[in-house]
Amino acid sequence: MKFLIPIQGLVLYDVITLGEVILIPSDFLNTDKKMFEFEEHPLYEEVANILRICHDEYFQHYSKFAVAILEHEYDEEIFDKCIPDDEFIFLEKICYQVDRALDYLRICHCHFTIKELLPGIPGIIDTFRIGIVVDMERELSRQMLGRVYQIYIKPGIGLDVDFILYDDDLYKEVFFSTRKDEVYLNCRYALARVSEALYINDINVSFIYLMTTLEMLADNEYVQFKKVKTYILAFTSKNKNQYQALSQKFVDISKNIRTEVVHNGKSLYELIGTSKEINALLNFLMFTIMEYCEVVIKTNITTFEELAKERDLRISKFS
Repeated sequence: MKFLIPIQGLVLYDVITLGEVILIPSDFLNTDKKMFEFEEHPLYEEVANILRICHDEYFQHYSKFAVAILEHEYDEEIFDKCIPDDEFIFLEKICYQVDRALDYLRICHCHFTIKELLPGIPGIIDTFRIGIVVDMERELSRQMLGRVYQIYIKPGIGLDVDFILYDDDLYKEVFFSTRKDEVYLNCRYALARVSEALYINDINVSFIYLMTTLEMLADNEYVQFKKVKTYILAFTSKNKNQYQALSQKFVDISKNIRTEVVHNGKSLYELIGTSKEINALLNFLMFTIMEYCEVVIKTNITTFEELAKERDLRISKFS
């Protein structure tokens, strides 16, 4: 069946695809002008047919938002019964898939200095999570209601995507690969955590979240942070001088900031002078994670054991 998930704070000017998710602009079929603009798009007929079936729900509640469309198995019996608890969980599962597709847009367009550009969380409109399920075979549709969110806070005005640059390697290999091996999945989860960190309103929690993401990437078992920075920099450093400089930077971050925040309960506001410097720190961690994931994924290594061997080889070159 097809699922439609509204996204607040996302402005599109064309139909775009992110992996298996189709994103359509607001008011897709609302005016003759829009129909004329989009009817040449290869996905126009497919999208128009879906919206024809769920016409009432779409125009009543969804047409003023960008909408994600994706396909997922859904039993007819579940469609007909509409059990609230099951609905809550399944809708969150669908929204999570859309969320992961949006990682590409977030990481291409957003960072901690411009969190104001973050799009909304898929499915959350005002204080509800909502969606539409469409049974294409029986030509039936109904709205899905998820959990109530008492307070939902997102900084800024949203993301205006007037263009999207597809870096084929980044797009296919890193974000939308069909790989299921442990190395790829670990890196892809780390990129999802980067996206999630952007939405955290407490900068101290964002900092800890990014630091623990580095720890997660460094090894599949616990290691001290001294080893974490060595393991990460083995893949992100281009030469010995850069390796040594970044290593010292991580030593300073660990000793003067991480220890104080994690173990002594201090705030980044106490430890760092300005918001600009705080954002620079968070962006440094964010970009380090992104670079590590891209480099590791492109090695095509699929097991942690082989990754450790490659890591040790790289470290030896910087010794």
